[in-house]
Amino acid sequence: MVSRQIAKQFHAKLKTNSYGQLADVGFFFNKFKDNTLKTDVLPWLMKETEMFLDELNQADGLHDTMMDTFINDMSTEHQATINAHNQRREDAEKQAKEEEQARLAAKVQRRQEREANREAEKRGNLRTLVDEEFIKRGKVEEGIIYQDITDIDGFGRKQTPIVSVIGGFIGQLALVLNTVARHY
Repeated sequence: MVSRQIAKQFHAKLKTNSYGQLADVGFFFNKFKDNTLKTDVLPWLMKETEMFLDELNQADGLHDTMMDTFINDMSTEHQATINAHNQRREDAEKQAKEEEQARLAAKVQRRQEREANREAEKRGNLRTLVDEEFIKRGKVEEGIIYQDITDIDGFGRKQTPIVSVIGGFIGQLALVLNTVARHY
């Protein structure tokens, strides 16, 4: 009995130790666990990990996207405000410039009208003066047009009324044609 007891104790430890050592070195393995791990658990774990990382990346990108959208919206709104302000300023400057040009044109118009009135008044005064001093005082002489035009020395004519001019008839013709050429 004692030997049986000792043999049982020895074999019980031996069996447990042997199975433990063989399992530690990988002699025994569970095919069900291995197949399930390779075909079900690892693909599911990889898929879940990938989805988690995608959600994490999307969440990280969401902040950037929100900030970019906010900054772009604010920038667009600010640019629109600046453009509207610049347009109003340009319109105001354009309107002020047009008003200034209209004011200057009216001023020039008034000055030209005053000059035209002064010139008309001068012409009227001159016409009146010529009329009073020369036309009304003058006396009518017959035959003035019928006078011969000669040189200044009279060219030998004595005791005849003549109209003499410098250069004679040809000189006067040259002076008249030169004046006409200059002014017309």
